[in-house]
Amino acid sequence: MLETRIVYLNGEFIAWQQATVHIMSHSFGRGSAIFEVISFHATDSGPVIFRLEEHIKRLFKTAEFLDMKLPLSPAEFYQAAAETVKRNQLNQGFIKIICFYPQFSVQVLPPHQLLDVSIFSLDPAQDIAEGFKKGPSTTVAISKWRKLDPQTVPVPAKAAANYLNGMVARIEAGKRGFRKTWI
Repeated sequence: MLETRIVYLNGEFIAWQQATVHIMSHSFGRGSAIFEVISFHATDSGPVIFRLEEHIKRLFKTAEFLDMKLPLSPAEFYQAAAETVKRNQLNQGFIKIICFYPQFSVQVLPPHQLLDVSIFSLDPAQDIAEGFKKGPSTTVAISKWRKLDPQTVPVPAKAAANYLNGMVARIEAGKRGFRKTWI
């Protein structure tokens, strides 16, 4: 189903397969992408995006923490998110906004401060069906890995690099026999 999805990219709506970035981009190589994940829900009046304003405020706060420049206003983000859901003809699911530096870079600092913006909308029941298989109840583990210290990086920032510790904690829990989830 993903191949039929439409993606917002820098003011244009493109096919899923066209939504690519080079592997040598700064955001891929340095983890400098920032993002938001927002749910939307079916109502009698059509899909409604859950707390869109709060999520966009947090996206702007993340950009501020990391001295990044977003190319859209909050109102433009609202419109682009709503239009992405509409073009994908979805009633429920989630939106993922990813802002990133697409340029080739091997430097620590990004090549420039203006970010590219991509917006995806998906229905996990249609697009990620394997994540919704029924199974045993959820299990909980305490990992040896700890959350990043707030004195190392801005921990509240929804930045790709800040999620590596969560990944290694889930891997470690899985190796100890705890059930993995799709989230």
